[in-house]
Amino acid sequence: MSSNGNSFVGGVILNIGLVLLPIWIGYKTYQWIDPDSFWGVIKFLFAWGIFSAIADGIVMLVIGGLLSLFNND
Repeated sequence: MSSNGNSFVGGVILNIGLVLLPIWIGYKTYQWIDPDSFWGVIKFLFAWGIFSAIADGIVMLVIGGLLSLFNND
């Protein structure tokens, strides 16, 4: 597969991951914190943002690393 094909597949996987991962993390964070008050919701939103940012960074590093392994330039 050419470098452009690898980039396309990597981009598709990255975009799918960056859309689905925060939804899943939000679901798990909601179960973990179980907000029942205003401050519970604030804690949930804060934790969701932190965990989503960390997970997005990890996904980008992994996909970028995999694409660099298959770069045929």
